[in-house]
Amino acid sequence: MRFLLPAVLLIVASLASQALAQSSIDPSRYRAQRKAPYTLDENDVLGVFVEGVLGDLYSSPPVQQPPPGSKLPPAIGFPTMVLHDGTIRLPLIDPVPVRGLTVPQVEQLLKKLYRGGDEPISREGNRIIVTLMRQRTVSVTVIREDQSSARSNGQFQSRGAVANRSDRSGRIETLRLPAGDNDLLNALVQSGGLPGVNARDNIQIYRQGYPPASPAPGRVNLRGGVSSFPRAGQSRSASSLGGGRVDNVPLRSRSGQASFPRSQSRLNDGDIVQIRAKPTEVYYTGGQLRPGEFLIPRDRQLSILEAVSLAGGIPQNRGGIGVPQAPPGALTVHRRTAGGGQVSMRFDLGGGFSSAASRTPVRSGDLLILDFSRQERVRNIGTGVFNTFGLRQIFQ
Repeated sequence: MRFLLPAVLLIVASLASQALAQSSIDPSRYRAQRKAPYTLDENDVLGVFVEGVLGDLYSSPPVQQPPPGSKLPPAIGFPTMVLHDGTIRLPLIDPVPVRGLTVPQVEQLLKKLYRGGDEPISREGNRIIVTLMRQRTVSVTVIREDQSSARSNGQFQSRGAVANRSDRSGRIETLRLPAGDNDLLNALVQSGGLPGVNARDNIQIYRQGYPPASPAPGRVNLRGGVSSFPRAGQSRSASSLGGGRVDNVPLRSRSGQASFPRSQSRLNDGDIVQIRAKPTEVYYTGGQLRPGEFLIPRDRQLSILEAVSLAGGIPQNRGGIGVPQAPPGALTVHRRTAGGGQVSMRFDLGGGFSSAASRTPVRSGDLLILDFSRQERVRNIGTGVFNTFGLRQIFQ
């Protein structure tokens, strides 16, 4: 009876965990809401053509092709950068403030400045064209531990299986995301794709700066991992990190619905995105099972019966003259508890199957010992004695 209660409780916990199984969140939740239309700010580059002032009369305005990877159409005009004070510098007029304006609004403003007043600089028929030549970018650092891969000619080459051990050597990449596309979804796509089964259930976003090099208890350490993070959708204050805020964005949830504000998906200049790998989980076998250490898959639950099968299955014994003996069927699972103790559970694998063992998942650190039950030992002893002495008497 002392082995029955833990087994029953474990089966109930297994059924409950299956009912609360987590599912991936819709990836579109990681795309931040876009501001429409696009407004200008520092480091945007405009194409400006003012006929007779910035460009010759009766000449065709220059056409500039967008940079590789840009979604912008070809731009018309001469490159003009938005400076740190939010203005552009053009001939014959004072600096023009354009921060927060759209491209059509800037074009109307230039027409007013060049054609207005008592002495207009440009005639009414002269062309004034403003286009967006290059968008400003946001610099984001991505640290990924979930992929054992390297980049070769722009392609990612995998070097690890789903359940491989992780050496925690994070791949670091700096991305320059165009303004408007500076969200978590684009950062993931450009750094290797959406996280899979090797990633933990949350993504950490360090806002605008690294955490301290020597973290105190409860702080964050990029080398050693993360301790005491807030729950999904919550943030840690800047004072507890000695720098920027940390947002904890979930990858999976029980209902499949996102439980974090969508604004957390927007990335700012200097943010750091870290995707941590799941810890390697193993179980151990002994007794009549092939002794060894076996990996637990990261993409699904592994039942105790499946774990026995992966370890070589139940060995079949035969007597000295080929008479089959009863195979071992008493499986004992030793499992550590949260308080540092240990609980032992027994399963009867007589006949090679146990419904309880097929429903109970194996956990990291479990020790599976397969041995003969008392009845199996008695049967095998009787078979051996008969094979040794009984048949001898018959032949004599």
